[in-house]
Amino acid sequence: MIKKKIYIHIGFGKTGTSAIQSLFSNRRVALLEQGFLYPETGLQGDVHHALAPLGADTISKSTRTLYDQLLKEMADSKADKVIISTEHFTFVKPTYVEDIKSMLAGFEIKIVFYVRTQESLIQSTFLQWQKVGDDYQGGVELFFRKHKAGFDFMKRIAPWANCFGEESIIARLYERTLIGDDVCRDIALVLGIEGLEFGVRKKENISLRPEFSALVNLMDNTGVSREDRTKIINELLRLSEYFDATKKGSLISSDLRKEISNFYRKSNLEFAAKYLEPEHAELLCSRNQSLDSQPQKSN
Repeated sequence: MIKKKIYIHIGFGKTGTSAIQSLFSNRRVALLEQGFLYPETGLQGDVHHALAPLGADTISKSTRTLYDQLLKEMADSKADKVIISTEHFTFVKPTYVEDIKSMLAGFEIKIVFYVRTQESLIQSTFLQWQKVGDDYQGGVELFFRKHKAGFDFMKRIAPWANCFGEESIIARLYERTLIGDDVCRDIALVLGIEGLEFGVRKKENISLRPEFSALVNLMDNTGVSREDRTKIINELLRLSEYFDATKKGSLISSDLRKEISNFYRKSNLEFAAKYLEPEHAELLCSRNQSLDSQPQKSN
């Protein structure tokens, strides 16, 4: 009997995850025709967030019940391949991953992990936190220094590689020059999905432009009501979408860029060597090399 294969798409957030999840959820029937199941169990909207509660050390009794339901849904399906997707998986504890391995014993597991250069990822995540009103520390430098371990790809992938083996990891660099303009087409290619009608899709998670960051910070420091904040953010997102085609600015100063590069250099080199295709590896590591080659200012 052939083992069913489970693709666990763990993120990283801000690498097109919302678009991917929307595609899989809305094309569930078309996926089934090709032998892929995008389970309904654990979905919150289009995403399997319920299968990976943030901050959980182990699978709770209620979540274990969900995994039992997932196993039944997979057993009842004729599909021989399953896709589970939530970026929450990126931050579950190693003990939680061990529980997942136990629950999914007997299946062939592949871990799909998209990353992007930390400079762009940190800025994009910071702006996302500003947008939704999470504690973004007031500025991108403080945000980076508080959360920098969270953007270390080796630390994020280690629990999954330790449990399922390095050979189970499918890592991709979220970079237009490598995967094109549509991450959905890329993941379909990676998973061997053919013939999906991608079409023109509405952007699922509009990003706040960096140019509006200081305005949001100023607004939050004035203590506006939650209702007014939502109205202002929605207007800024409308403007962000309107100006989407124009070149975006950067919140990352040259000094912070160098600090970010230096902090992740060793980890990125290891991650690239172990998990990325040569082109992807070279691009991820090239920023460190370019910064190293810049002449130093004389005192």
